[in-house]
Amino acid sequence: MALVLLACGALVTAGSLRVEVPLRKLTVRLNDNVTMPCNFSGFARLDLCVMGIRWYRIDPESKSKITVLELFGNNKNIPRTGAEVSPERLQRGDASLQLPAVQLGDAGVYWCEVVDTPAMEDDSILLEVLDEQTSRAFPEGNVGKASKKIDSIWILALPILLTLIVNFNILEQGALVVN
Repeated sequence: MALVLLACGALVTAGSLRVEVPLRKLTVRLNDNVTMPCNFSGFARLDLCVMGIRWYRIDPESKSKITVLELFGNNKNIPRTGAEVSPERLQRGDASLQLPAVQLGDAGVYWCEVVDTPAMEDDSILLEVLDEQTSRAFPEGNVGKASKKIDSIWILALPILLTLIVNFNILEQGALVVN
């Protein structure tokens, strides 16, 4: 979904917009305040009337985008309580997201999206939240869950593959013979 931007009457030509999140993973403790870095450059000219900033995360269950913060023109949409991007730092190309008192539900992959009409670029960071009482990091096992799904697919496909191997002989010349 693209951001709807107000032009504010400014004429802007596209530059070579670049967005960079210098860290790939950030691990914090439960209830910590966190700043997730996001820098952008290459904009035609820094005019927040025609630029948009959006931070969202991917819900691990539904895989849908959950908006954390949107700034476009003079409009703000901040569904996550306390989420903030510093207006002063934004003027210098810094769209870092500040989240106070992170909870286990805040863990996940976050995307920083910058729109300088008509260009749009984004980059991502993984936020892990450490529950010190259980010494577990959330989100936990993202890679393991993906490999378990792959293992399940192979387990389900194995009888089909075995049937194909038993019922079809492949000759050395590459011809297929059906029994």
